[in-house]
Amino acid sequence: MRRYPLCLALILTAPLLRAQAADPVSVTTERMTFQVRVRPQGPRGATEPAPTEWVYNLRGGEITEVPTEVDVIKLNNGLIEAWVCPAFGARLLRTIDLKTGADYFAWTGDWNNDFLGFGTGGVEPSFPFFEHGVFLRQPSGHRIVRHDDGSVTVAMDMRFTHHQYPRDRRRYGRFTEESLNVMVTVWPGSTVVEYRMRRENPTPLPRAGRLWNCVTYDFPAPRIEQERVNRRTGETETVTVVDQDYVRERYRIIYPARWAVDHGPTQVHSVPHWSNPSNWRVSYFAIDAPYGIMGVYDRETRVNTLMFNDPEHSPGAKLYADFWSWAPGKVMVELWGGQGLVFEKPPPMFPAYAPVEGINHFALAQGIGEVTDGNREVAVAVDGTTFELITFRASDVVVRSGDEEVFAGAVGPHSPVRGAFDGRDLVVLRDGEAIFRQTFPLDRPTPARDEVVPKAVRETFEWLRSYGGEPERTEEMEQIMNNEGAPTALDAVRHARNAADDMTPARALSLARTCYRVGAFEEAEAMARRAPGPEADFVLGLIALERGQETDFGQAGPEADYLRALAWRRAGDGPGALALLDRFLERNPTAYRPRLARALWTEDREAAAGLSAENPGSPEALMVRRLLGDDTVEAGLESLLADNPEAREQVEDFRTEITEGRFRPLRRYEGRP
Repeated sequence: MRRYPLCLALILTAPLLRAQAADPVSVTTERMTFQVRVRPQGPRGATEPAPTEWVYNLRGGEITEVPTEVDVIKLNNGLIEAWVCPAFGARLLRTIDLKTGADYFAWTGDWNNDFLGFGTGGVEPSFPFFEHGVFLRQPSGHRIVRHDDGSVTVAMDMRFTHHQYPRDRRRYGRFTEESLNVMVTVWPGSTVVEYRMRRENPTPLPRAGRLWNCVTYDFPAPRIEQERVNRRTGETETVTVVDQDYVRERYRIIYPARWAVDHGPTQVHSVPHWSNPSNWRVSYFAIDAPYGIMGVYDRETRVNTLMFNDPEHSPGAKLYADFWSWAPGKVMVELWGGQGLVFEKPPPMFPAYAPVEGINHFALAQGIGEVTDGNREVAVAVDGTTFELITFRASDVVVRSGDEEVFAGAVGPHSPVRGAFDGRDLVVLRDGEAIFRQTFPLDRPTPARDEVVPKAVRETFEWLRSYGGEPERTEEMEQIMNNEGAPTALDAVRHARNAADDMTPARALSLARTCYRVGAFEEAEAMARRAPGPEADFVLGLIALERGQETDFGQAGPEADYLRALAWRRAGDGPGALALLDRFLERNPTAYRPRLARALWTEDREAAAGLSAENPGSPEALMVRRLLGDDTVEAGLESLLADNPEAREQVEDFRTEITEGRFRPLRRYEGRP
């Protein structure tokens, strides 16, 4: 069964699309005013306002519109213009094809909800514990990064420790210093825009990784009148509804997954399901989607709106398609990308201090039929033995099928080519290098009422349901709200207090780590002492540091070596500290903060520059470069810290940690008003 990597910390995306002879990307910042819809809030179903408790709309609550001024950064390469709004939760707000005027995403203008930000359109983070989890008006710092190939990245950094209401305990977890980096990149000569998310782990313990984004699309659809029986009154009435037959005929869902699960997940089935071949009115996650493409095709306009992912490193591919919208005369589709497979069931934990990433690319394929397959260079529509294709940057290509050359010439985003091939092998080459290769028809199951789920797919399904084969760690996965019936980390404290005498060591240690994470130190200590050994000593050492005590972490192994190195550094033993740090990194090579510490301790400016290129949204990395005497980062550092509540305080704490060797315990939910 496939096991998905936990992080992409060493995979840099700047060279993904090769530079061509094109003008560099221009950057302008425009102050724009949006109307934000505000409504009284409270728990689900509430009739009285309780805005600090939860963020559901009050039944019958009056909507008011509040004008909100924000900076919108516009990246323009002459082909597309991407709008990035750091103040709206690092949102890729809009992307426009400058030649055709087509929007890449739903553009709702002034239909913007305050707390649940899905109504604004574009691409939003869904982070970390609640779908549509980032508030619309969630501030982030940002910096503009210009690359040698002429591309530009808007790198953003968000911190969440200022969210201290009870509602935020469920929404953001608030066990540690939640942070999220979002990088939006546009290249010269390309109509592709990249949305890259990265979550740092600032803690000495492994963490679960929920890293998803949601992109919304809306499409014109007529309404028709229908008669139906009112279930409450029993009377027949005339209602206005979406013409669903029109929608299914005009729009095609591009979702070449093979097997999917519902939320939870509780069942697995082929895609599409035999009962719904159109894939409309569905909401499910693909757990077997090898082609890395999703989208919607408009048969009338011949426009494909496309979202690409890397099936190996960012396999998340959720489809939500329904017949409602926020605007009259429209229907809506949501596509979700993520670094896991199912939002409610994250992959196994990623290591202490190690990052996790998810990357998606967005594009339009215009003037060709329904896209069958593609990637961030090429989109191909295949019908039997004929093909149509475009490339997302203009160039000469050669198309081969088997041993035959079936096309050679110019192609680009607005210059489609058509041809015939053997119906099976199709290869697109640029400068002799294959930029697309596929065998048709795509390998997909035939939906059947009595379908048999393949063994490998069933194993993946069971693996997800058991939290990667470690069901004893369900609470440790940091689920905060009781989403789809999943246990929560807050449950761990209650379970530790009522623990049975015959609890397994693995279960006791998982509860110990989880109780430590939420600040229940007495329960954490009791659980750790039930399972003596290296893992227990590590938790007991962390508790000692929380209490201001000295510790050598006893029998704990290399997982404690970074914290031991800080103590040795504080004691003045630089070489000994470096040796311990290197032992830690040998076991955990992607750990970001320890690598920053090493760059500082060895005065390695090149390593520090590489780390800030790896995560251009990290103010901690720029702080290390500044400590090493690089004055060129000052403006970028200040820009990342501006409009970024409490980031400055957290960066200063990290500076103290790596310069003075003083470990600063994690900030938890403080409950302040």
